[in-house]
Amino acid sequence: MGMAYSYSSLSMYTQCPHKWKVNYIDKIKSPSRSYFTVGTICHRVAELSANYCWENTFKKKAYAFLKYDEDFQQMRERYESDDDMFEDILDRKNKALQGTRFKDMGILLWCIDEAVKTEEYEIVSMPDWDKYNEYFAKAVVEEKCDDPEVISEARNIISRFYNYADFSTLPHETLLSEQRMGFTKDWGLTKFFADDTFYRGIVDNIIYTADKHLVITDYKTSRKMLSKWEVKEDNQLRSYVNMVVTKIGRDNVESVTVRIVYMRFSETVEYTFMGEEVDRAITENRLWVEGLADIIEADENYKPVRNQFCSNCHARELDKCPLFEKVSDSSDIKGAIALGIPNEKTCQEAWKRVEVLKDEYDDLTKKVKSFIEDTDAVVVIDEEAILDKHYLEKRTYLPLEVASVALEKGANLADILPFFTISETNYRKMQSKLGFTISTEEEAEKDLYKVSKRSKFGAFTKGEI
Repeated sequence: MGMAYSYSSLSMYTQCPHKWKVNYIDKIKSPSRSYFTVGTICHRVAELSANYCWENTFKKKAYAFLKYDEDFQQMRERYESDDDMFEDILDRKNKALQGTRFKDMGILLWCIDEAVKTEEYEIVSMPDWDKYNEYFAKAVVEEKCDDPEVISEARNIISRFYNYADFSTLPHETLLSEQRMGFTKDWGLTKFFADDTFYRGIVDNIIYTADKHLVITDYKTSRKMLSKWEVKEDNQLRSYVNMVVTKIGRDNVESVTVRIVYMRFSETVEYTFMGEEVDRAITENRLWVEGLADIIEADENYKPVRNQFCSNCHARELDKCPLFEKVSDSSDIKGAIALGIPNEKTCQEAWKRVEVLKDEYDDLTKKVKSFIEDTDAVVVIDEEAILDKHYLEKRTYLPLEVASVALEKGANLADILPFFTISETNYRKMQSKLGFTISTEEEAEKDLYKVSKRSKFGAFTKGEI
């Protein structure tokens, strides 16, 4: 059985071969992080909502179809209720279609859409609010999440998303969500976990229309948004194009829209591949996948790479990265450092020690905090200092209140505002909370920010800077 690749595994290798080795060969997986949990919960809510809308739209169309088709009326007689029949069909068992001219789900859907006019049924675009909250609760339980901060952030995102999202499907549009796809090395179809699986992936949302158009949607909760042209070149989205078109068949697809829905900001960015662009996207993605797979399989060293991804790398956190392993404690090094860093070699060794000690400090601090939070014991350090959370008073003046008092005393608003600064972090938080975004072009055009430089001592890569 060979290695099965995915976009995420190949992307990890491009970040750092050693990190890839720790994760996929040593089987030391990256620990769960809160932002992953938020994303998983929100993805699940979107998936359940999309399925709800498609299935309920189908039921309403199918109910209207009963008056048009005798075969469908006879099929109905096998069941105690319409709901039982619809659930049987939607459960993909297709028992309801046996012995009928419909033969399979695709033919039934086509017949319904041909016969029933859109004004005869309701197109469901979103679940009602109670159902939507039910899906949120279900997603939290499935993720086994009990962190109040994570749950609160996920709830805020899906609440804003509710007023923006639209999962409606028109006649001759078929929706598929959370599709798992596996492919052999020659890009033939296989099962997701089959022994011959070479490449696999999961696509959030696929809509296929009667005019051979595909819409592939990816839901993200990230704060960084891609531009339209970055979406076009994004290898994850090209992987989706490659997989979905390969599964459906190139002859059955004339154009493909790849779409990212940023749930946090209720913003959508998309690009449509037309004609030869579809072929080029598929070819280039396959070259990327196969090329990286060949490099990985030929790699014997899995050399670590120092870059902007090191700060969040689980190999570093778990002391599995040679770039950040503890340096020698030999008396020679200690003596050289004690002399005040006499040369480049001791400077390098000294800084490595700084990095290792910082990692150890962060790790021990986290463990100590966890212990203190979970115990009723009083921990006294050196007979005097009590180890605990100590709350010290710190004044933070409230902008609104200060401005009100200043205005009462005769100050002008224009003279007051320059004293109130907004950090980039708070600026993004403000947009997220108020539910709007401002493009980078508009920020520059309206002079919404100024750029200043500050020095910070450390060993940084270009990506970190």
